[in-house]
Amino acid sequence: MAQTPPGWLTQGRGRTPGLAWRFASDVPLAGLDIAAESGAVFAANESGRLYRAASHGQPGSLSTGITRLRRLAWSATGETGVVLAEDSRISLLSDRLLPLWQMTLPEPVLDVAIEPRGQYLAAAMTNGRTWILDRNRRRVASCETVRPLRYLQFLTTEPTLLGAGEYGLLCALNLDGTSQWAEKLWSNAGALSASYDGRQIFLAAFSYGLQAYNQTGSSVGSFVVEGNPNLVSVSHNAQRIAVTTLERQFLLLNGDGSLIWQGELPGDPTLLRCDATGDAVVCGLASGEVLRLTW
Repeated sequence: MAQTPPGWLTQGRGRTPGLAWRFASDVPLAGLDIAAESGAVFAANESGRLYRAASHGQPGSLSTGITRLRRLAWSATGETGVVLAEDSRISLLSDRLLPLWQMTLPEPVLDVAIEPRGQYLAAAMTNGRTWILDRNRRRVASCETVRPLRYLQFLTTEPTLLGAGEYGLLCALNLDGTSQWAEKLWSNAGALSASYDGRQIFLAAFSYGLQAYNQTGSSVGSFVVEGNPNLVSVSHNAQRIAVTTLERQFLLLNGDGSLIWQGELPGDPTLLRCDATGDAVVCGLASGEVLRLTW
């Protein structure tokens, strides 16, 4: 049952969302993702506690024994996920949130991603190399980019890994590690999010706004957003776009950039995930609080 919306929700502009649930982690969150097919939400905090919530259920938690978690990504099927712990230790997890295997990479890792069916995972390292592994821990590819990749996302319909470097790079890689394309950017990015087929790619580019690109990495313009966008997450067809700013503003936009709702969050946003349909968005705050908003 949806909870009574707090005052900050009802004071926004546009179509007021419902608050499906909220919970607070005892320490800051390290990762957040949504399994696209089931709508289940997965979250992890820095102490190693993982949280899982069904699409319409309250979150439950489990301690994995993996401490100092830093990143989390989950497959669309919901069957497997990957977490990064400490600087360079990655673990493949089952749907029961239990480790299937662990390995330590040779360099510190900036981000991890998992292919929608859970068959491959990727880890981007600080030395500019990105490894692609299969679910049996075998390295199938290694590639090097001119900038280390801080943000990764596998596409759903294409065997493609998108990546963005914090200091001005957007690229697409094949699963054998070869490059499809690479484009230099003129701004830093706080987050990368793309439609299921990669035809619409968005970067939260701080003072440069919300930047949009097509499937070849060519710029197709920007969306005007009040403030400095630091996080972005889109639905599978990119007809819903969730954005947060450094000024604690939350915006849900239609695919054409028109506003659905805008409001001020009760804390600094650190994690953001839009579900596959765009009817729900999960937002994590620096305090450890997690909110599921529905439209």
